[in-house]
Amino acid sequence: MVWVVAGVALLLAAGVAAGWLSWRRERAEVRRLGELLRFRADQVSMLSHELRTPLTLVKLSGDLLAEGGPGPLTGDQAKFVDTIRQQADATISLAEDMLTQARLESGTFTLHLTYFDVADLVLDLIANLRAVHGPDLIADCPTTPIRLYGDALLLRQALTNLVNNAVAVNPPGAAVLVRLVRRDDDVLVSVTDQGTGMTAEQRLNLFRRFASGRPVRSGTGLGLIITREIVARHGGHLFVDTVWDRGTTMMLNLPIRGPEVLSHA
Repeated sequence: MVWVVAGVALLLAAGVAAGWLSWRRERAEVRRLGELLRFRADQVSMLSHELRTPLTLVKLSGDLLAEGGPGPLTGDQAKFVDTIRQQADATISLAEDMLTQARLESGTFTLHLTYFDVADLVLDLIANLRAVHGPDLIADCPTTPIRLYGDALLLRQALTNLVNNAVAVNPPGAAVLVRLVRRDDDVLVSVTDQGTGMTAEQRLNLFRRFASGRPVRSGTGLGLIITREIVARHGGHLFVDTVWDRGTTMMLNLPIRGPEVLSHA
């Protein structure tokens, strides 16, 4: 009987020791993966900075040429300058998305929350994007301020992604409509294009990274993934209303009180 009890005790002790070693290994692996993600975020942050600085100079040079400061441009030269400006803007936005995604994955992503006028943000964004995409961007916003608690820079990034996507699929001369509506507890922002819409398969793959085909900007899918995550961090949702050959409307809602509503969900 004594030997049986001793054997059971040894088995229990061995089990506890094995469990403890397994727990230690898992903790070490979690730490290793966390350090790897942080290292990746640092690398992407450095790469993003190194890309944005020269691209910003390229963009500013293109703007100066387009304004005719150094002298008038021929028709062909103006087209080349427009291409330079558009591609510089698209690549700068992609660098911002890469940086945000790396921070999300590494756990270093934080919101910088303030009260701001979301209507003013939308109108200012559309005014700036018109300089790149032309006059076919229409903003439908209330004339009265709409105060929102959120991260203005990140929400601007999210909306920029949606507008860029809409412009990329819009036929020449067709308008992209950005509408802002105040509701009881939130605001609804929609971006509507007049493109070909999406098939059922494209709709299913819409938030897959590196998905091919439109309407995802540059074919990566990263911009929409970032946009959905930014909206979710603010306590909102991203919706898609699309019909093949009828265009697409991307909609997002943002609680007026900001991310604090998540604690009451």
